[in-house]
Amino acid sequence: MDVLHISDLTKLQQSHKNDILRLVKRNSAELMNRPVKTTHAMFGITSAWVLADIDLQLTPYMSKQIGSEVILVTNENSKAIAFLTFTRSTDSSTACGLNYVCVDSKHRKQGLMRLMLDHLKSSYTDIALACFPSLIGMYEKHGFVMCEASEAQVAMRIGKEHTMNKFSQQLLMDHEAVKHASQLLISKYGPKKSISINELFDAETIQISHNIERFVQARK
Repeated sequence: MDVLHISDLTKLQQSHKNDILRLVKRNSAELMNRPVKTTHAMFGITSAWVLADIDLQLTPYMSKQIGSEVILVTNENSKAIAFLTFTRSTDSSTACGLNYVCVDSKHRKQGLMRLMLDHLKSSYTDIALACFPSLIGMYEKHGFVMCEASEAQVAMRIGKEHTMNKFSQQLLMDHEAVKHASQLLISKYGPKKSISINELFDAETIQISHNIERFVQARK
């Protein structure tokens, strides 16, 4: 297995990008910023949102706007079986924000996540991320410390807090995958009910965020 750190996304092979996006589609539920059941009406849009975000992070022109890079692990056939995307800080050359981590289900429990995180930590002393409460213990084993609630997730860091850029919601909404998923929702439920579904989803997210705040306070 090889670990590749691609800081210049023009050098990312198209085959590796395709591998990464396939991993995203298969594991989108684990990569979302809040829990969403596969049976939820908004699952398709939320999955598309994750795909759009990672696709843009891996696109050379767009990656330059936020300073995104990727670390990936390839097997003996040069196929990407795990990846990690992160964004460089705007105010420190030794700080970054971890965006997404994914390991192919067939290659888990082989230390690939640790391999990628160790590679990241070899270049950055201050690293931030957000995860579900169920993953806090795992990241603590990698040296991260729980900090505060971050909407529907928990913020964790190694080192100090820094600023990272991210794509606007409008940019993600304009992505082809998200527009297609939105249209499928409207086609299935109609415009009026689709709006209600979105509003209910937003209300659920707010409630999850409140629960996360209480969880963090209780754990501290």
